[in-house]
Amino acid sequence: MFGGVDKMADAWLLRLKKITGGELDSRSDGVDETDWVLHQLQAIISRDKNFDLIVEFVNNVLEKDSSEYVMDNLAAGPIESMIFKDEAMAVRVIIGAAKKNDAFRRMLDGVWQNNVSSEFWALILNAKK
Repeated sequence: MFGGVDKMADAWLLRLKKITGGELDSRSDGVDETDWVLHQLQAIISRDKNFDLIVEFVNNVLEKDSSEYVMDNLAAGPIESMIFKDEAMAVRVIIGAAKKNDAFRRMLDGVWQNNVSSEFWALILNAKK
């Protein structure tokens, strides 16, 4: 896994910094040394469905930077991707993580309902409390 969760978190934060600084277009792929982290996250979510590892990654990022901007990008990125891949499994993991980590719970404010079922959205809303 390219050096583990810590290395993934560092690469993801570097990528976000480059996008924020205008050095990199958020839609670009194959042009930056941080591209691998997007592919790795996608594989963990879509192929492996290892949502516990995604939560570990998110918590690692939040330990390094828990700014609102970072939280919003985590919510709209890996967290919403997990939910869209498998609502039931994602919500179960999200609820557990929110109970253990206040920063994770606050980060959930950036998750949008979109096509999430009312049943699972209610559970996510409850996890934010």
